[in-house]
Amino acid sequence: MVKLRNAYYCNLKLLLIFLVIFGHWIEPEIWENTALYQLYRLIYLVHMPLFAFLSGLFVQEPAGCLRQLGRIAPVYLLCQTAAVFLKWTPWHTPWWTLWYLLSLCFWLAASALLLKRKRWRWTVLFLSLAAGCLAGTAPWIGRPHSLSRTLVFFPYFWLGVILKPDIPWHRLRIPALAALLLRPGMSVVVLYHAGPCDPWLRLECYVYSLLLSLLVLSWCPRRRFPWTRAGADTLPAYLLHAPVVARLRPVPHPWLAAAVFLYLIHKATQWRHPWGITGKEDRPWPVSKNSTTPTASRSTGSSCP
Repeated sequence: MVKLRNAYYCNLKLLLIFLVIFGHWIEPEIWENTALYQLYRLIYLVHMPLFAFLSGLFVQEPAGCLRQLGRIAPVYLLCQTAAVFLKWTPWHTPWWTLWYLLSLCFWLAASALLLKRKRWRWTVLFLSLAAGCLAGTAPWIGRPHSLSRTLVFFPYFWLGVILKPDIPWHRLRIPALAALLLRPGMSVVVLYHAGPCDPWLRLECYVYSLLLSLLVLSWCPRRRFPWTRAGADTLPAYLLHAPVVARLRPVPHPWLAAAVFLYLIHKATQWRHPWGITGKEDRPWPVSKNSTTPTASRSTGSSCP
């Protein structure tokens, strides 16, 4: 039987990857539509912070960090090499969505060292928050090597590392509703976290993102749905959606287009029979291999989208 926590985190990852794709799909229209602009801003306050948090939540010891690094680094190098070959980006700047994979490699490598000093865990969190706030004051910290985003999003990743996957988030539903009172006023350009930014404004972004993330964590469904399995591994959708979205942005109903894209990618990765994507999904639910904790108490986690 599928554990409740497994279904919960799969639902959460599926929601987040949908927000990633939907956000990229509507991006050209937000500058002419106030409602879309507000929605886009909320999406960017929560989706990548939560993805970074989940990436850290399932690597609880140095060995797990190194295993995930060995998995993610080749994927980034292969995709980035292809992007450079196609002249989409220079070698030192990750192409569009690939920044997350490069940043994740840095986070995993750093965590493999930092986890050996358990007494430093909360100290590292506060120092990383300070580094993320101050990063916006250095003009040489930006998109190259994904340095800005690596520093800014590392606190979310590290918070996941020092917490446990079995936190009963649903018990925080009532206090989390306070996030509905937020009225963020920063520009969406600030929320890309790829360039200069006032330290106090970035701190404000941290506060808003943490409160909105708590709202999502506490209200995300915990039961298994027919589509829950699609959230077990969202890396293929993350890697493939960028070139698709870049060419199909004019299509109507982007929310539906994003849902259909996720469905097709999920079915394609479930290829089991000669008739292809119509085959039955007979593969058991995956389990986390990033920890020595018994699989019965772990989620279907992974340190990637």
